[in-house]
Amino acid sequence: MDSDELGFDEKLAEAEDYCLQAEFVLHELQANIEVYGSNSALVGANPANVDLAIRYIDRSLEYFPENPKYLNLKALLLAEGKGMKVEAKAMLEKAHALNPRDINIENNLSALKSGGCFVATAAFGSEFGTELDVLRWWRGNVLLKSAVGRWFVSVYYLGGPKVALLVKVSPKIRSAVRWVLRRIVMKIKKKHNLFE
Repeated sequence: MDSDELGFDEKLAEAEDYCLQAEFVLHELQANIEVYGSNSALVGANPANVDLAIRYIDRSLEYFPENPKYLNLKALLLAEGKGMKVEAKAMLEKAHALNPRDINIENNLSALKSGGCFVATAAFGSEFGTELDVLRWWRGNVLLKSAVGRWFVSVYYLGGPKVALLVKVSPKIRSAVRWVLRRIVMKIKKKHNLFE
């Protein structure tokens, strides 16, 4: 049966199936980045097939080009799997315009726009994720509201990129920094009742 002959329910089922397959690959990619710091077999990862995942989500988008969930997923694949952050940002902006109340899309767009979490991004292997959302919130809503906090942020911006390089190349340091950052994030979340 030609795809033009499919009814709405069949198209939706097929699009959702492709979306699930693309999500599976994205989770593989994110796990590789978190554990190995890369999606490369050279560091021991079993590489996730990002190109295949993009083909899957493109099939979903063929049926439903205005679906914010599909646009968000493709943006994450482009940003994390291909390093195509400009294209990913444009796609997230479109998804956000279509569904401005989706917190995941909002957080992903905010992550691409703000950046600056050098050490946490190196430790977790991605600029997306709950831990980074909490740290960005803390920077913007707590640290930048006091003189001492602003001083800390400025010092961090000076030294953070150098520390991030060290974290990125050493699996042991990356693991230790992730452990410390998770403890900090838990304290911030508890103190400010965040993301509960």
